Amino acid sequence: MEQSLNLSRPTLSKICKFVRQLCILDLNKDSFRCGSPNQIVDIDESVFNKVKYNKGKDMVHQTKEKQIWVFGIKDRAKNKCYFQAVDNRKTKTLIPIIRKHVLPESIIYSDQWKSYETLKSLPEKYKHYTVNHSEQFLDKRTGCHTNSI
Repeated sequence: MEQSLNLSRPTLSKICKFVRQLCILDLNKDSFRCGSPNQIVDIDESVFNKVKYNKGKDMVHQTKEKQIWVFGIKDRAKNKCYFQAVDNRKTKTLIPIIRKHVLPESIIYSDQWKSYETLKSLPEKYKHYTVNHSEQFLDKRTGCHTNSI
């Protein structure tokens, strides 16, 4: 397998461990609940690209059909994460996932993506803090950052 993928044994081992962890998360995804009153939960989304033979080269020019969006939630106190592939980053996609997996009155840290604007107005009474990544990665005033997810 190492030779066919052109990967070293340690790299292949790390990938296998990561895939096993993803499988475990997938098995537990419906029961995953995190946060609690005054507990910090990080949320963020990221895009991944499908690549085949060029092994990641020139990913800037990948088409939208080859992009996979993944939404993540991390409970800082428990150091547990939940990830879900999503079709898009729209409010109607992300908010139901947050409401399903983040307990009421949790403190949510995120970037300033527009889909998160309604978090404070939800009946779960989330406390929502944001960081503007175009200016900084840590809001010194609030301590908000998403570096742990």
